[in-house]
Amino acid sequence: MAIYTVRSETSKEETAHRTWKAAVNAASRMNDPARIIERDENGERAYNILGDPIDDESFTVGDTVRFAEALEPGDDDARFVVTEDNGDRLFVRLVCDLPIPPTSLVRRSEMVKV
Repeated sequence: MAIYTVRSETSKEETAHRTWKAAVNAASRMNDPARIIERDENGERAYNILGDPIDDESFTVGDTVRFAEALEPGDDDARFVVTEDNGDRLFVRLVCDLPIPPTSLVRRSEMVKV
């Protein structure tokens, strides 16, 4: 049987829950990003509130990253610089020669370090 823990990304406050639904409800009531940690006999896994797995690869502001999986032509060549880390999401700026480079908000799980 799995136990679900909801952990605040900023205050590190934790609450334990017996069901996924209760954990998601608790996470949605938090005022800051939260991760849901599932623990069972197979180990520990972390998810965001949408149920997407969170890879604990750490990103810092200034890291160069790319998409883990290219969905559109040219995505595999695109490089970005992390400008802000918001828990399960990252603000990234496209590396290009435009005067004002595009900035995007992406899921942490969609990006990998170069």
